[in-house]
Amino acid sequence: MDRTLTSRVERKYLISPYVADQIRHWILPYMQHDPFSAKAEGSRYQICSLYLDSEELYLYNQTKNSEKNRFKLRIRTYADNDCDPLFFEIKKRINQVVRKERASVARKEGEGILDALVKQIPCDSNSESAAISNFINLTKKTLARPQVRVRYMREAFESRSFDPVRITFDTELSTSTSPKAELDSSTGHWVSVPNKGTILEVKYTGSPPVWIQTMMEIFELTNQSVPKYILCVDQTPHLSQKIRYQYGNA
Repeated sequence: MDRTLTSRVERKYLISPYVADQIRHWILPYMQHDPFSAKAEGSRYQICSLYLDSEELYLYNQTKNSEKNRFKLRIRTYADNDCDPLFFEIKKRINQVVRKERASVARKEGEGILDALVKQIPCDSNSESAAISNFINLTKKTLARPQVRVRYMREAFESRSFDPVRITFDTELSTSTSPKAELDSSTGHWVSVPNKGTILEVKYTGSPPVWIQTMMEIFELTNQSVPKYILCVDQTPHLSQKIRYQYGNA
């Protein structure tokens, strides 16, 4: 279980594969693969998320403009089988703290919720989760609809001492449009997103352990913005054209 899931500080870095290998080795006394990486081939597993946004890309612009209080709406999957659940997520950033609301829903029910949101009709959900209710309300409030899927491979580590610390290495970022609210990771036309390295994410709750500070100093890590949704929108022609028009660069 991700013990940093509810509320955390999140630091992102874009590093070379060489530095990524060095950091993997360096953190081993403190970290171990999480249960998903531990059983995955090559210690990496696939993540695919469908992002929802308004026609004017309101949520994209929140991040692009570095607004202190912002959020994203996404439906995440880890596999495409009918028995695999959907995870409805609201990822909020308040200054430097990330708060995530997340609800697991059976795939058929989740597809029904999404279909109702797309058609703008009442949602028939058996879930009593506050996260689902909030997701539905925010989707309606922002007039959000499916925009793009974001897919990548993740290698994840968690603390050996069960501290709320998590480190992930993300590679092979790609994107596909979702005109019919597609959720799976295989259909559609996928485009690789140009990326100069591995996306390293360091996540912790409260104050970071001393060794994390030491790691940042040793590897000269500089926190930077590497938002996957933004990178994928920028790589999607009809969406990037809309953005250029909004910013007066058409």
